[in-house]
Amino acid sequence: MKFNFELTERQSLALEYLLDAVTRYILYGGAKGGGKSYLLCLWVFMWCKMLCKLFGLKPREHPIPLGFIGRKQATDFKKTTLETWKKIIPPTAYEIKKQDSEIILFGGRCKIFYGGLDSSETINKFNSAELAFFALDQAEEVSREEVGVLRGSLRLTYKGIKPAYKELYTANPADCWLKSDWVDVEQAKYAYIPALPTDNPHLPEDYIATLQEAFKYNDVLQRAYIHGDWTGLKDNNTLINPEMIEALRKVNMHFPHKKRLISCDPATSHDECVFKLFENYKVLEQKILARPDDEMKVAAELAAFMETTQTYDLVIDEIGLGGGIASGVQKIDEYYRIIRFNSASKSMEPEKYANCRAEAYWYTMQQIHDKVCSYIEDEETRRQLYAVKFKIKNGRIIMVEKDEVKKNIGRSPDRADAYVMGVWAHDHVEAWKPKRASKRYNFEYDEEDEYNPATV
Repeated sequence: MKFNFELTERQSLALEYLLDAVTRYILYGGAKGGGKSYLLCLWVFMWCKMLCKLFGLKPREHPIPLGFIGRKQATDFKKTTLETWKKIIPPTAYEIKKQDSEIILFGGRCKIFYGGLDSSETINKFNSAELAFFALDQAEEVSREEVGVLRGSLRLTYKGIKPAYKELYTANPADCWLKSDWVDVEQAKYAYIPALPTDNPHLPEDYIATLQEAFKYNDVLQRAYIHGDWTGLKDNNTLINPEMIEALRKVNMHFPHKKRLISCDPATSHDECVFKLFENYKVLEQKILARPDDEMKVAAELAAFMETTQTYDLVIDEIGLGGGIASGVQKIDEYYRIIRFNSASKSMEPEKYANCRAEAYWYTMQQIHDKVCSYIEDEETRRQLYAVKFKIKNGRIIMVEKDEVKKNIGRSPDRADAYVMGVWAHDHVEAWKPKRASKRYNFEYDEEDEYNPATV
């Protein structure tokens, strides 16, 4: 069986290290679009073929396991790396055993385990397995401790033959242990090969332009994902900084239509419950309920705030208490227009953002950067916006959890979240009208009147 393939110059260099008898630890990492998953699948296939020849393996009912291929999350591996495997490896050369998470190769001469390090079943395999290699895709997701479990399994010998043990890691730039072990230092038996989109002729012509557009608001991410720069990214990265907010002081935007809405980051008992009244990306008024103790009381306060400001569009985080508060507001007046924002739900661009909260924060940063927003007068809101950082996880943007921010600044970033929801929701409301058309009718009559409708 002939198997033809093409490699870029950097993929070819990485393959040389992967096939030699000296280099054990190989990191093929860098920018997006560098062909990392392609190389990983190709090498695993080739290396298994070479090990079969080295050991003289023949087809058998229970093939010998040679290695592991996976990611941090099994679901991510199946949706990405395994699909790449199916595209490039000849289908006659392997059989996937889904129930056992195994790939049988070359008619039963050998097999490899696959999956995620989030599975206890997978981890248990490594405790007793004797393997010759492993390959981790998107290895920036994985901790050093998790890799330690895998490394403990690299002890396979067969009929007295000891192979060259290999570890392949593919990764996007991140502030993690990979950077410390490969990028920052040179060590014996280690090889780091940067992967760049400019090296990959198989990408669409506009791929780099697409990356530039996607990350134009963040120089650090541009350097990481286009140029493979590991130096700028931190574990927590600033999204909105004081300089960006200060630049809004002289902003005087004019909009064709006036839009008004109220945002609510709900809370009871421990944190602030925040109402913000917006008009065209400017906060006109803010109301804080300090540790309210009842959902319906919050709903009543919120409805009253909507009436006094003549604002009938509301965006509220529906997670937890928010769902009950939103329902309470709707019961008070069914004609209120309520946007139920679910911060944990799937983003409109799932390949870029981990959830809606990340997408909303990024959108807000863009509006601030482009000077669409007005200056934020509330000092505490500004402080909280500076404190909410972002991370890169699974190649996507995710915001640091509220509990982690609370540990850092001593309070939950409720005002920041309310601000972000308000900015995000502007595209989802219609032009404001000071008075709404009522569908309620009052009919006064005299009880003595013969036309009393109660007696008709």
